[in-house]
Formats: sequence, structure tokens, C-alpha cells
Amino acid sequence: VSFSLVFTLLARTMTKAHFDFLRITNNAAGRGGFLILRGDSGSGKSTFVHTVHIFRERHTTQFIPRNAVIGDILDNLGPTDDMLRILVIEGREALRETAGAELEAALHDMNAFLRSVQGENTLIVWPCNADDLQATLIDIAGRIGADALLGTEVPFFHFTGPPKDQFFEIGQRTVGTLNQGASIHDLGVSETEAQDFIQESRTIGAFLGKLRDALLRNMRELETHLKIDRCHLWVLVIAGNDPDNDVAALTRGNLDTADVDRLLAATNANVVEEFRAYPEKIGILGAALDAKILYLPVTAALAIARGYHDGGKLEELMKARNLQTSSDGKADERLMASTLGRALQGAGQGPRARGPKIGSNTIDAFEKLAEIASVNDQALNAALGRAIVANIPDTEFQIEVEIGDGLIRRTDIVIRRKGSDPIRLEVMWRRKTSRAEISNYVLTKIYNYGRALGFLK
Repeated sequence: VSFSLVFTLLARTMTKAHFDFLRITNNAAGRGGFLILRGDSGSGKSTFVHTVHIFRERHTTQFIPRNAVIGDILDNLGPTDDMLRILVIEGREALRETAGAELEAALHDMNAFLRSVQGENTLIVWPCNADDLQATLIDIAGRIGADALLGTEVPFFHFTGPPKDQFFEIGQRTVGTLNQGASIHDLGVSETEAQDFIQESRTIGAFLGKLRDALLRNMRELETHLKIDRCHLWVLVIAGNDPDNDVAALTRGNLDTADVDRLLAATNANVVEEFRAYPEKIGILGAALDAKILYLPVTAALAIARGYHDGGKLEELMKARNLQTSSDGKADERLMASTLGRALQGAGQGPRARGPKIGSNTIDAFEKLAEIASVNDQALNAALGRAIVANIPDTEFQIEVEIGDGLIRRTDIVIRRKGSDPIRLEVMWRRKTSRAEISNYVLTKIYNYGRALGFLK
């Protein structure tokens, strides 16, 4: 877990007034400035200096890496006009990391540079997490440059990082930013556990480290259960009321990932009350199973039924309901243009282009197809499996495959791809559906898989 992108809260710690004071003072003296940035390890010092240019206009940040000679870097820098250059000394935050002679030479070179035309609009920042280094820097700088180098105010800025009451929000933002909108529940961490981590952590870095450790611990525990049946769990929604927007509202990112928090919020079904008792368990299970919610338009479902009924039971059922059974030649195109087709190809969502409104004849035809699904969904699922195999190389499929040992449950379609874990595709055939019904269906499937794998009791 990294927190390099959540700069907005950290930025409040070092005030606008402090930066402005440094700049006014340096401009008046016609020289650059030197700042010792003191803060505990993990407080966010590096994050702050990496992102100053984002929330302060006409600022640029450059870095002198640990293995570079500071004087050599300064000798090759030119003036910056009216842009404030923040030059950060990296990798030398404790005294043991930098020899005394190296410190002395570096500060001599910095003093000369900041008095030159090239360094006039430069603020050199030395991050520091130890008292002995802070004291040594102040002592050497005072002997070399006195007030001209250190200034007349306090010669260092104490960076405390964000207060603890912001840790949870930063953690949520960080996880979401780096994981397509995921929450701490998707790490397998409950809010109670997160609050315990906050109380145990002195810095934001320590808190985020505990989140990372919890994820690794939870994944190791889950791995022992996934050995029973490692797979991807995808739910495919096919309904006559065109629930594309409902599916989109229950997923996050561009990979159609099931959003457990949204699913829990979207339904009040009695069975969901049990899930709400431990959303972190459902969250990490959904993440480990690559749980997705996909949508197949009714036009694609009809085209697949007509093109891949295979002349068997499905064709008989379709004819009995006066449905067309001859292929219109569009099954492959419509399958591969759907979110299911894109997911099977490993592609994310493309632009959501809404097609024309479904006509009444199409709705009537699909309602007959949904009626078939209510009495024999296996025939329809087999047609869908044949369509997938015809379009995705090196695949095969089975229908009605048992899952794990914890419960007697069967998966609608299992898709096996060469070199990949199998995809367990649960197909939700409905004349009409709702966001709440989809949520209940997906959560129940995740829960049942957790039970079957022995992860949920």
C-alpha cells in the first residue's frame, strides 16, 4: 500500500504561510533558502515534498538521490527565473546514513549555491527523522552560513503529518485510488480493526503499513481455502428491462469488479443482514475471486440462442414458443461487444455506447426466452457456452459443475482456458430485475462460494 497520491490532506500540515514566509525572506535577501524538514519516519515528509507543486502554483520539485554528490548536482543547475525550485535531499534522513565529512562538504556547497544567481529562487529541503542529524545540520549550517543559511526564525520545520482523525479517510482514499475504487473491506479489514490500527500507529505511514500487513495476512489465510477450487466468479445479468445502468452502479473501476459496499447498501433482503456482520470477509473473498458483474443485452442473448441452440432441446423449446431458430449471423459480434466478451478477452470497459431502444417484438421474444430459462436454463447456458468457445481460443466449457465441499451447489457454466484459472459463470436470467435483486443474487453467490470453500462458516 502506497499513499503518494493522497497529498491533499497531508498538505495541510505544512502551511501556506510558512512557504510564503520563506519565499518573501529569501527574495528580500536575494538568495535561496535552506529548510530542515523534521518528522518521524512514516509521517509523510516524502509525500509532501513530492506533491508541493500540485497544490502550490509556480513551484517545481527536484531531487538529489542518495548516491549522488550534492555539490556536483548543484554545479549543474541553472537559474529558475520566478519559479520556486524545491530541491530535496533524498535518502539521508538519519546521521548514520551520511558521514560527518560528507555533511560538512554538502553544506558548504549548498551555502555557495544559495548565494549564487543559480540558487536565488531555490529552497533546499533536507528531510530528517532523527534528533542527532537535526542538531548536526543546525550546528554545521550555523558555523558555515549563520543566519544567511538558516534564517533568523526556527531553523527547522517540524512536520507532524496528518492528525489521527484523518487516518481512516486517507486509508480509504489510498486503497480506492490504487485499486479502482476498492475499500478497506476489500483488504479484509473491518472498520473496528482499522480503528484499532489507528490507535496503535504514531504516523500515517505506520497505519498504512498495518493495512498492508493485514491484507497479506488475510490473503495467506484465504489462499489455504482457495487451493480447494481456485477460480474467477463472474455473474452475468440478462434481463428484459435493460438493467445496464444498475449493473454499472454496482461495479467499480473499468474491469466490472463487484463493489461489495455498494451491493450491501443496495438491498435490505433478510439474507444480507448476515453479510453486513462481516463485510470485510465478503470484501476480501470477492476480491480474491475476481468477482465481476457483467451485462448481456437481450439482443445478444436472442442472437446466441438462435445461433448456438445446436439443434437440440433448446431449439425444440424455442419452436414450441414460436421463436425464430434460424441464426441472424450476429451472435458472435454481439457477444464480443458485450462486457462479457470484453472480460473474456482481458479487456476493460470501453466507452458505454447505448444502442437504440429495444422494440416491443424483441421484448416479447426475450420474455419467451426468459420463460424457457425458468424451466430449463441449462439448455440456454449450454448455448452461451458454445458461443464462448467458438469465439475465445483454447477454451472449453461445462455446465452444472459442483463447487467445493462445504455446500451442495452447482455453477451454471464453468469456462476453462488454457493457462488460466477457470471462470465460474453464474447466469441471472430474468424477465425484469432490479438493483436490489442483482445485489442480493451476487452477494448470495459470493457467500455460497465462501461457504463451499470453507472460508465462511
